[in-house]
Amino acid sequence: MVIFLLRLTFNNSQMNSTYKIIIFTCLMFWAFTGQAQVPGAAFNAIGIIVDNANKPIEGVSILIQEKTSGIVTGADGKFIVPCTTNDILIFKKSGYNTIQKPATDIVNSNVIMIASLIDAGDDDNVFIPFGVRKKRAVSASVSTIKVADLPQLPLSTLNNVLSGRLPGLYIKQTGTRPGTDDATFLIRGRSSYNSNQEPLVLVDGVERDFVNMDINEIEGISVLKDAASLSWYGMTGANGVVYVSTKRGSPSATKISVDVQGGIQMPQNKTKPLNSYNYALLYNQALQNDGNAPRYDQTTLDGYQSGSDPYKYPNNNFVDQFMKTAAPVQRYVVTVSGGNAFARYFTLLSFYNQDGLYKGAENTKYNSNTNYKRYNFRTNLDLHINKNLDVLLDVGGRVENLRYPNSGNGTFLSTIYNTPSNAFPLLNADGTYGGSSLFRSNPLAMLNEDGNYTDLYRTLLATMNVKQKLDFITKGLSANVFYTYDMTGLYQSGFTQAYEVYEFSNTGTATRFGNKAPLNYRSTTFSGNLRNNEFWAGLDYDRSFGKHDFKVSSRMQRAVSAQPNRLDNTRINYASRISYSYMQRYFADVVASYSGSQNFAPGKRFGWFPAVSAGWIISDESFLKSAKFLDYLKLRGSFGLVGNDGISARRYAYRNYFSRGGSQYTFGTGYTAVSNTTEVELGNADLTWEKATKVSVGFDTRLFKQSLSVSFDYFYEKRKDLLTTAILPNILGQSTVSVNDGIAQYKGYEAAVNYNKSFGKVNVQLNANFTSSKSKILAINEEAGLPAYQKQLGHSIGSVIQGGSFLRNFLTAEGIFQTQAEIDAAPKQKLSGTVKPGDIRYKDINQDGVIDNLDFSTTDYSDVPTSYFGFGASVSYSNFDLSMQFQGIDGRTIQINDLVNSGSASTGYINQFSTDAWTASNPSALYPRSAIADRANNTVNSTFWLRSGDYLRLKTAEIGYTVPATALKKFHIKSTRFYVSGFNLLTFSKVKDLPVDPEIPTSGYGSNYPYIKTFSAGLTVNF
Repeated sequence: MVIFLLRLTFNNSQMNSTYKIIIFTCLMFWAFTGQAQVPGAAFNAIGIIVDNANKPIEGVSILIQEKTSGIVTGADGKFIVPCTTNDILIFKKSGYNTIQKPATDIVNSNVIMIASLIDAGDDDNVFIPFGVRKKRAVSASVSTIKVADLPQLPLSTLNNVLSGRLPGLYIKQTGTRPGTDDATFLIRGRSSYNSNQEPLVLVDGVERDFVNMDINEIEGISVLKDAASLSWYGMTGANGVVYVSTKRGSPSATKISVDVQGGIQMPQNKTKPLNSYNYALLYNQALQNDGNAPRYDQTTLDGYQSGSDPYKYPNNNFVDQFMKTAAPVQRYVVTVSGGNAFARYFTLLSFYNQDGLYKGAENTKYNSNTNYKRYNFRTNLDLHINKNLDVLLDVGGRVENLRYPNSGNGTFLSTIYNTPSNAFPLLNADGTYGGSSLFRSNPLAMLNEDGNYTDLYRTLLATMNVKQKLDFITKGLSANVFYTYDMTGLYQSGFTQAYEVYEFSNTGTATRFGNKAPLNYRSTTFSGNLRNNEFWAGLDYDRSFGKHDFKVSSRMQRAVSAQPNRLDNTRINYASRISYSYMQRYFADVVASYSGSQNFAPGKRFGWFPAVSAGWIISDESFLKSAKFLDYLKLRGSFGLVGNDGISARRYAYRNYFSRGGSQYTFGTGYTAVSNTTEVELGNADLTWEKATKVSVGFDTRLFKQSLSVSFDYFYEKRKDLLTTAILPNILGQSTVSVNDGIAQYKGYEAAVNYNKSFGKVNVQLNANFTSSKSKILAINEEAGLPAYQKQLGHSIGSVIQGGSFLRNFLTAEGIFQTQAEIDAAPKQKLSGTVKPGDIRYKDINQDGVIDNLDFSTTDYSDVPTSYFGFGASVSYSNFDLSMQFQGIDGRTIQINDLVNSGSASTGYINQFSTDAWTASNPSALYPRSAIADRANNTVNSTFWLRSGDYLRLKTAEIGYTVPATALKKFHIKSTRFYVSGFNLLTFSKVKDLPVDPEIPTSGYGSNYPYIKTFSAGLTVNF
């Protein structure tokens, strides 16, 4: 009957997937209820506690959950514990790992306790694909951090809190706006010039983003870096994996935790606009440099300086008028966890509210200040149906509400940053909005009479994980089925409105720009709907034979991503792993996957991705026992192949396609227009994935009674079949998809040091990590006849970011021309119509006496650092604690061209940096002369505009006080902690001549939200 219903359920293609999950779960319960124990029934748990050698263990404490007293075993290790079928038994003994087992699983059976070894204790779990290993047994390169070691910060995204924490993980913050203070990940280095090599992010083994989760949902985060840890993922693992594991309930006790946080976020390094008088003076100077007459006469200049008529001579500071000095942020979290022999649960509810910096945006009709609210929820449920069947049901999600002005954040910020202070009065004398033919965006009207947007995102994440033991076939064998259902969607609403501005002439005549429209509700839309499903099924085998231990896992995966208006994305993967250990001293792993992607032609979609690794606890050998300072030393290494199908090519690029609807042609006597059909770029039937061969060798050691731990890795990766331009003759008359002719590599090392020691009541923890990585292009197709100094071959991977462009070819600047005689004696610069004193001087690379496009040279300047590091400390004394973490990078380059030369012809390209422009009276100025026309010589990409992007930053700091437990006992409170924390607190950089942030130099300029510093205070109460 059960089999019939299962077949009916999963063969019904019209049935909603959610219903399938529910029905399947119910059927599982039905099928196995008959084998489960009666809840609450009393019985005796009887057994013997033994070690790996099957010898009884004396002195083991046996407790029932929620109780503080129990029994202690005698010399024979035997025990009899009166309990109920709901109970969990906890076995504890110093020197052994703690065991928690349902009482119903202990009926005249042995309980095996494992001796605690270094890196194999209760808190040394490392999560790997569909498995958990003790850190001691991991021979791959994996770095792990527990959320308990991270500060509690009210941030809208979580990835920034990891900055400087883990070796081999480079984190670059890319956004600062409410709800979008995002960051990018890079693991170890760059070996592909086709992408940013964003790693695969997994939450509990599922491809999901974790940035919008609440930090209290997470138990720990692991970074998988070498082939042995990545080949399981086949064609998606080459860029590394960030593996996030969420919290689960503990049956030992019911726990309730409440977190309350409030704080402020303050902008840093925002635009400082010129006042009207200085703006007009500099505008006149630029016109004079161009050989033109000044625009502002002395009367006008005097009017700006005196402020005699604010309507005729306006003098605005839009940044101060429309940007706050601080904005509030709040976070509230409640978690409940607990359980018994049948069920364990973890539940979280949280609310996050981040307000924006726009001033004067709230009115009686609506609010246009940018704002981000998020509601997170999660329930992780572990069901122990019987001693052979376990079911995990996880449901999580969030609701996000993002509000912003109708014009968009970028347009509004560009208006207040870049509109000249003398452009118009905000309000004319008659109360109408000011504006002009050149500047029609009035920031006051944009916030109060232009409407707003509200984006409502809803995300649901559901997971079912079923494990069935198959000991009746052979001991240690089990089957596993894993299914996920993820759905997200966007609902957009808001208000519409339009305003008009007026410009008054000197005679009082008003000219209107724009058309006013009344307030109305915005047409609501549903979009962005996305559904992701993953199905995994397979077998596990976990068994020990004396000193030999075997762990085998094998899985089949099918993943589908569906979205309206596009074909589904489908992925298939078969993965297996064999782990062997002998005496818990020698370890070996063999991993392989057979992975396929629909990005490639039929018959060429699948590939093998094998890897091997080995580890040796050499400190356990007799010849090192005399080294008293050495507590632990493990040598490890790995080698293997991993793939990446995320290549930079259009979908189904192996096919030829045609597009319609371009230019039209007329035929016949009726001259009827007919849309043409055009062939797009030719397909490449041999298109394939990137193949990364990875090598990693290293060691882990503990010294001086385990107070000092050190880890080190040397790594090398060579990636081939990179996409590069096809070199084909123009006689074809058609462009083609790129070909897999590229090769690149990176190599480097990483190290991590931790020190933990107590001095009386003072406990000190120190940490530091460092990663160095250098890349090199080994093969790339480039234009024929290209000079050697303009080729990318042999150079590092990377470029300097300028807006949406990536630059690596620059002219070499040699200062600023001071006189006409210098210009006459130098090679002729043909970059602009004329060259004058105050213009940038360039080096003649090819020595032909002319500065032109042939003098650009390829460089190794890059936005990606050659090394990155972090260090920090945590100190506790009595009930007080202090922690801080620094992050730093070295070998990174940024450009300031788009900052110093920002603006438009309407603004004359005059900005706050124009005060440091060259003039005859200021020949040592930082920047070249100002100009409104014929500017190309000084705005072309050159080394003049490059700066070091290196920095050291105090990323986080936290001070806390824990109330003594004796003061809380009568309130039934286990612990209470007050704390204050900060984020992005101090920065030391080499950018000395500019008030910019070295990590995001454009933040606070152009159209970008300012860089944010956060201060907060919080309270954590545990019941």
